[in-house]
Amino acid sequence: MPEPNEALRAARQRLGSPSSPGQPMTRQELAEAVNVQTYRLTEKITEVDANHIGKWERGDIRWPAAHYR
Repeated sequence: MPEPNEALRAARQRLGSPSSPGQPMTRQELAEAVNVQTYRLTEKITEVDANHIGKWERGDIRWPAAHYR
C-alpha cells in the first residue's frame, strides 16, 4: 500500500486559491501552477492535471520526474 505524501497535501492546502479567496488551492490549481513553472524553467510544455497531483498526494507516484520536482 502506498504511503500518502502528507507534506505535499499540507503544502497545497496552505497555499491560497487564486480563484477562491480564503480557500486552499485545489489540486487543479496546483497542477496549472506546476505546468507554468515547469515551462518557465525548462521551456517544456507539460500536462500535469488534478489526477497527477492526487497520485502524488496519495503516494501512488513516489518520485515525480526531475522537471516537476
